[in-house]
Amino acid sequence: MSLITIDLDEIRGFGLADLLVLSLLVAVMAGLVVLGKGLGAPYVPEPAMDLSTHALVMDSLWTLVRGFAAIGLSLGLACWWGLWAASSRRAERLLLPLIDILQSIPVLGFMPGLVLGMVGLFPSSRLGLELAGVLLMVTAQAWNMILAFYQSNKAIPRDLSNAADAAGLKGWRRFISLSLPSGARPLAFNAMLSMAGGWFFLMAIEAFQLGDKSYRLPGLGAYMATALEQVDSAAMGRALLAMAVIVVAVDQLVWRPLLAFVHRFQLDGAGDVEAPSSWVAGLLHRSQAARRLLELLGRKTWQLLQLSVTNKIARPMLRPLRAGARGERLEVLALGAGAAMLFWIGWRLLSLLQAVSLLDWAGLWSQAGLTLLRVVAATALASLVAIPLGVRLGLDAGSRRWAQPLIQIAASFPATMLFPLVLGLWLGSGLGMGAGSAVLMVGATAWTILFNSMAGAAAIGIDQREAWAAFGRRGWPRWKDFLLPALLPDLLVGWETAMVAAWNASIVTEYLRVHGHTQTAEGLGATINLATEKGDFGLLTAAVLVMVTVVVATNRLFWHRLNDWAKKLRD
Repeated sequence: MSLITIDLDEIRGFGLADLLVLSLLVAVMAGLVVLGKGLGAPYVPEPAMDLSTHALVMDSLWTLVRGFAAIGLSLGLACWWGLWAASSRRAERLLLPLIDILQSIPVLGFMPGLVLGMVGLFPSSRLGLELAGVLLMVTAQAWNMILAFYQSNKAIPRDLSNAADAAGLKGWRRFISLSLPSGARPLAFNAMLSMAGGWFFLMAIEAFQLGDKSYRLPGLGAYMATALEQVDSAAMGRALLAMAVIVVAVDQLVWRPLLAFVHRFQLDGAGDVEAPSSWVAGLLHRSQAARRLLELLGRKTWQLLQLSVTNKIARPMLRPLRAGARGERLEVLALGAGAAMLFWIGWRLLSLLQAVSLLDWAGLWSQAGLTLLRVVAATALASLVAIPLGVRLGLDAGSRRWAQPLIQIAASFPATMLFPLVLGLWLGSGLGMGAGSAVLMVGATAWTILFNSMAGAAAIGIDQREAWAAFGRRGWPRWKDFLLPALLPDLLVGWETAMVAAWNASIVTEYLRVHGHTQTAEGLGATINLATEKGDFGLLTAAVLVMVTVVVATNRLFWHRLNDWAKKLRD
């Protein structure tokens, strides 16, 4: 008997929504079939890149599929890692510091190991390089999703948790009924921003040099990189247009309906946050046939999960979270195995560092100081624009309603595709590459500051606003006595995230190819690029280690203490 049986009476009322849904499904299935054939193609280290319009369509599909594969893996990792850290104090002490370290490692820090490992596993097909590309995107976008899911589960009200205990919800059922709904909204919003983070490193992931070998994947990043190398302005314009179409289409067809759906899982009514609107969700809701089809697919998917995932996959993964001596032993064993793996990786990296001289170390710390100055300057420049704009939109629900979707679309567009144009204009004005790199970093820092400023301002209660309006304060006194204290916790989170993003962005802002020429600014980002291209793994490891040390030390010694102080101040 077939698992899915469809009654024709259930799909009456065929209309526009049904036509759109069926057309989209057919297009997705056809695209996956075509792309699936490409995975079995022989592995070619340096494939010839075609800059025709037909090739651009296929490259766009490849980039889109990689993006969704990476966000799917990141969602799974976020749920597993975040739930484990939120459920176990023992795991929390290991997993949270590990996130601090991993999120400070730039994409190029993961690249040699992932690329060489995956290509070695699949030497005769392109599958290995494709897997490496997807995993590299995961390293650029998973960490804030993990933290969002962890924090949302730590903030579950005690009465809800007690109710779940009284209902006997455990393991997979507790995850579906309590943990996932509690973290649905922050997870969906951070997934949208994370995909933008993956797009940011698109050219670095799809077209990169490792030693004397060039690794390229068909995609918009490789297309744009080839157009820049050949100084093909028409191809650059087509790539920018294609990226814009992808960003808008994904926002309207995926993120807006998803955000509208998960808004129903809001646990409180803080602030004046309204449900996001989505014409796609409205169209599907008005179509009886489309709604019934989605409900049918949902029921069948749930049956599959109950039959297979619950018994074979979810239970072993969630077993360490269960209470009892056996669960604790399994948890200790899992954490011990992870610690042993980290120790082995550290030992291997230590052997690479033996080739790095004291002079090289001194140079790396000097370069770290230069990159730090650019990171601070970029964060300050971004704050001058993002904070006033975020507060203006956060306090005005009407303006925020139409501006926020546009800002989310703009934030999703990979600024790196515009870097050559911006830097070309900057250098043409006679200004140096060092300052130009700091200006380019603004594209990586502004959005997190803007979103946090907007969220903080929107969370200010109406009674507080009216009370301060009664005092008649305007200008700087209003900012100093009212807005900045209210926004400080959110601003600190935004600044910390922005500076981490700027450090990672240094690998694409301090080393750029413009009009066929390589432009570099002295700093850690440029050194990591040069070490990667030369295949100098010792210098690459040392540079990444210095970056991680500076970022983690800054977060632990400065930002985390400021966050604790700001929370106490608000309380």
